[in-house]
Order: sequence, then C-alpha cells, then structure tokens
Amino acid sequence: MIVYHPARTDMADMATKWRRQAAHDLADHQQSGRSDLIWLARAVAVLGITPVHALRILISPRVHGVGARLRGVACLAQIRGLRVREMIAQWADPTHEGAAGWNRGA
Repeated sequence: MIVYHPARTDMADMATKWRRQAAHDLADHQQSGRSDLIWLARAVAVLGITPVHALRILISPRVHGVGARLRGVACLAQIRGLRVREMIAQWADPTHEGAAGWNRGA
C-alpha cells in the first residue's frame, strides 16, 4: 500500500508530527513492558546517528551545492534534536502536551 500525504511546510508542522510520533511510540513501548533504559538508549541513538546521516547528505549526488548540503544538515540536526527532546520530555512527564493528545480522535 502506498500512502500519500502533503509534505510538512515548516518546522512547526514537523514538530507537531514528531511530537505525535514520539507519544505514539512511547505508548507502544510502555504497553509492551520494555525498560525505560531502552527508551532512553533509543533517544541517545537517534541523536548519535545524526553525524552518519549528515555525511550521507554531504556526499549525496542528489543534493547540489554547498548551501543546499549545509541547509540539509542543519534541518536534519534540528529535527533530530526535536525528536530527542520530545522523547525525553514525554518519558519524564506523562502530562507533557505531546503525551496526552496524540490519540484524541479514538
């Protein structure tokens, strides 16, 4: 199955998406009974793998120009930082805004 959805238009849209995704993933993680240490290790891994993925952007033949490459790396770093902050914030505080509202329609 292929699902199409519009691209996120700005960082606020990306933040909303990753806030919801982190809440969903944390709920699944906790319901499965897995350790909090595994969740925190995953957060560290999301941030830790960023340089490897940044290198992929920097050497990709699909990205043209130094400016585009640097903007790509900056965007990647910003998104990864947001993801890690959300993962830790929602784990540390179950009343965090992302943790509470990801499944309101259900």
